[in-house]
Amino acid sequence: KGFNIMASHFRKGAPPHDILYENCVAHDNGEEGFNMCGAQNVTLKNCKSYNNKLAGVAMATVDSLKSGELIDSITVKECELRDNGMEAILVHGARNCEFSRNVISGNGGAKSGNYHAISINGVPRKSKAEGYLTIGIRVAGNEFTKNKQDAHPYLVSASSDTEHVT
Repeated sequence: KGFNIMASHFRKGAPPHDILYENCVAHDNGEEGFNMCGAQNVTLKNCKSYNNKLAGVAMATVDSLKSGELIDSITVKECELRDNGMEAILVHGARNCEFSRNVISGNGGAKSGNYHAISINGVPRKSKAEGYLTIGIRVAGNEFTKNKQDAHPYLVSASSDTEHVT
């Protein structure tokens, strides 16, 4: 992995928060360029993520469900996300996130799988009765070029278990 934030690396009750990545570059990593699990109030501004084996930017609540930490308030803006093996931006369970004014190009080139430039997915909460968790995601003003979605013609996908994606 390139840059990695994991809630499990911090003491319970103290999730990683208030983090700014500015003018950072993550490239040619064996997994994601930027990875966040359980982080809150993180901004990536004017960063580059390219030629990573998996996603350019990935965020997930999956590892954090045990401790109750949620991905919250992640902003990715004015970044260049290109030529990553999977998605440019991959979301699994988050709220109040914004992806704006990014240049997203040539992603999804992995040999197997069909990937979207931006993929937004819900994640089951602790019990099925609580439903799924992904809400309040804003995608605006991005430039998409030459992303590889052979089977899926959509540049941005949102699964049925998400709410308030604009």
